[in-house]
Amino acid sequence: RDWSSDVCSSDLKRGHCYYGPPGTGKTTIVKSIAREHGFNVYSINLKKTEDDSLISLLRNIEPGSILLFEDIDSTFDGRKRIGSKGVTFSGFLNALDGIVELTGVLVIITTNHAEKMDPALMRAGRMDLKVEISYSSKKEISEYVTSFYNRNIQIKGEGVLPMVEVQNVCLENKNDYKKSIKILEDLLSKSVYS
Repeated sequence: RDWSSDVCSSDLKRGHCYYGPPGTGKTTIVKSIAREHGFNVYSINLKKTEDDSLISLLRNIEPGSILLFEDIDSTFDGRKRIGSKGVTFSGFLNALDGIVELTGVLVIITTNHAEKMDPALMRAGRMDLKVEISYSSKKEISEYVTSFYNRNIQIKGEGVLPMVEVQNVCLENKNDYKKSIKILEDLLSKSVYS
């Protein structure tokens, strides 16, 4: 599915939330969308930014860009700011709601814990699309390995893995697809992920 086509129009601002466990590819998906559509990516660390400076930073975001806020659950627990510094929850919502015009911008937040997100942040108009990025099944792993080695490979076994682990196995054994298959099938059989 093309999650970004609705932002290509210069009169739209859309919000996406990508959530799931660490290492499943949330940031990689953002990079892929940016590359495919020629978007610039602006990443802002809310823990190192204050409310006023966030507004100033947003004024420099151009249409046809992605505005990325990663690991939002490490910044806010519900409406409560984690730590004594950084953007407040109300300051963040005000910024998203258009103190600064963000037309033609795709706002993306990532989180490992969607359940910790306040409904005010997750409502339509702020986060229009919510996508769970979970661990990879053997079918998804087989597709990745097939693409990586440019040969039809079917991984056997039960369980799931973070895609970053699959990628690392392939990169460490880039000239030995049989070794990658063995390692991945062993990892799947011992999978501690669920």
